[in-house]
Amino acid sequence: MAKCKVCGKEALPGKDYCIMCAQDYVKKRQDNPHKGGQNYSKKSYGKPRDKPTIPESCIFKDGFYNDDGFLKREIFIESAEYMTKLLKKESMTQTKIRHLFNFLKAIDLRLKTRKNTPLGYVRENFYRFWRDTEYLVNRNVIPRTFLNFVKLHGEIAVKNIREFQGFVEYLTSIVARMRQKQEDK
Repeated sequence: MAKCKVCGKEALPGKDYCIMCAQDYVKKRQDNPHKGGQNYSKKSYGKPRDKPTIPESCIFKDGFYNDDGFLKREIFIESAEYMTKLLKKESMTQTKIRHLFNFLKAIDLRLKTRKNTPLGYVRENFYRFWRDTEYLVNRNVIPRTFLNFVKLHGEIAVKNIREFQGFVEYLTSIVARMRQKQEDK
């Protein structure tokens, strides 16, 4: 009796996959014929990656600042805690996004030290950050949820320099709550 190449259950007669994995394979092929199958992470081989949605309370489409012109409390506490829990469930650590985070912090530092930095500089570098995030997701280094987080805040983060700095503060609050790689074990 043959076993499924993906999950190890009993395979269909004369096939390499069980009924569930065969259906997933066919569906994935129809969605993207260039992929050729289900995308499995190295850590959870045999299980497709979950794609949890980001709750509205963690998305700041109207901006990171309140009516008084100060950063919203949720950016530092509630929303940051929830996003951190969501990313931790997918094995996200500080180590995995250190390069991306440091890249944004360097831009933020430049904005604080050089007051005449143009918005174009911020936009260009935010789009680089977005591109690098997609690259790490496609290599299964970081979870797709983080890319969704970036996409959902992309429009507001490049609206003006102040909103970009609000996004950096939000991400700082999230990263501060994550554990480092050594603590994962």
